[in-house]
Amino acid sequence: MNYFWNITLQSYFETPPLADVQAYIAKELKDREWEIIEVPQQPCFCHDWVDGAWVLDVDRRRDADIVEVRATRDFKLRTEVDPLAGNALRWADLTDAKRAEWTQYRTDLLNVPQQSGFPSTINWPQKPD
Repeated sequence: MNYFWNITLQSYFETPPLADVQAYIAKELKDREWEIIEVPQQPCFCHDWVDGAWVLDVDRRRDADIVEVRATRDFKLRTEVDPLAGNALRWADLTDAKRAEWTQYRTDLLNVPQQSGFPSTINWPQKPD
């Protein structure tokens, strides 16, 4: 792969391996006033090319981590809690103690964003047996 940074648009892009990188850049620049440079591969989408190096945008990384943790939490609610709590017959088959465990588990999952280490450190609640 070849990796490029469009200085004008402040955007990163990749291409398949190119025999002639300079010819590709010249073709892309044709009729455009773009400045494109070849760069090392971007470590992740949370990095920007700044003064000749990839620099982590901490806020963008934190926002991405928040989205990822919430998605994991929502998946656990949807696949672990909802099939049981949302099914009146299955829920009725549980003892009061088991219902309390599942209710607490659901509450703990919903409270994950309120944890002090969120989103970098998560203490995931234990799913009841």
